[in-house]
Amino acid sequence: MSQVDQSASGLRQRLEWRDEHTLCLDDVVFDVRALGASPHADRLRLMKDRPMVERYVDLLAALQPRLIVELGIFQGGSAAFLSGLLRPERYVAIDISPWRVELLDEFVDSHDLRDNVRLHYGTDQADATALERILQEDLDGRAPDLIIDDASHLLDPTRRSFNILFPRLRPGGTYIIEDWSWSHFLFSPPSTERSLSVLIYELLLTMPFAQDVITDVSVNKYWAAIRKSDSGLPTPPWDITQAYSPYGHRIVAAAEDASGPSAS
Repeated sequence: MSQVDQSASGLRQRLEWRDEHTLCLDDVVFDVRALGASPHADRLRLMKDRPMVERYVDLLAALQPRLIVELGIFQGGSAAFLSGLLRPERYVAIDISPWRVELLDEFVDSHDLRDNVRLHYGTDQADATALERILQEDLDGRAPDLIIDDASHLLDPTRRSFNILFPRLRPGGTYIIEDWSWSHFLFSPPSTERSLSVLIYELLLTMPFAQDVITDVSVNKYWAAIRKSDSGLPTPPWDITQAYSPYGHRIVAAAEDASGPSAS
C-alpha cells in the first residue's frame, strides 16, 4: 500500500465539500452531521460537523500517525475516513456492539484495506485483557502513534481505557478523548453519570505533579489531545487517579460531587 501526502495541503486536496453535510474523499461520499437522523442510508456517516472535520485534518497532518487505535466504531464513518485519508500502516478499532457495519466492510474490501484495517466488535473499551490482546496481535507488539477514544463518553469506562492504553502509547504519541464536553451542551439531558470533564481536570493536574508522564494537554470543545512524554512513562499497570497531588484530589473530588447524579 502506497504512502499518501499527509501534509495539510495534501490531505485537503483529496477532500471536496459539496455542502455542509456532504464530503467526498476520493471516490467515497460521506454524510457529515453531528446530530439528527441522516437521509442517506447508503452513505457512511461521520458523526461530526464540518468545522470538527476540518480541525481533525489539520491535527492529523501535524501528527502523521502510522499506527492508529480507535475506541468506538458506531456507524463506521470515522474508521473509513481515517483509514482512507491517511492510509496508515495499521488502523485498529473496537466497538461494544456485536453488529458489524456493512457499509464499512464494503469500504474496506473495495479499497483493499483488509490487511491494514482491523475491526473488533463486541469488545468493551474497559476490558483490559481484550485491549491488551488486540494491541499485541494487531500491532505485533508495537506502540501506537495515535489513540482516539470516541466510544462511551462516560467517565468511568473512558478513564479505565486511558489507564490501560496510555502507557502503551509510543513516547511522544498523542491520545485524543473526543466529546469530553457533551454533558455541558445546552441540548444535553440531565445525566445520571458523572461528567467526562472530570477526567480533563485529572489530565491537567497530572502535568505538574508527574512531569515525566504528560507534557501537553490541548483542549477545544471537540476533544482533548494529550501528548505523552518522550520518556516513555508511565508503564503499566497505571492509574491516573494516583498521578496527581493530594490538593489535586480535593479538586477532583469536588468536581465529581458536583457532576454526580445528585447534582442540581
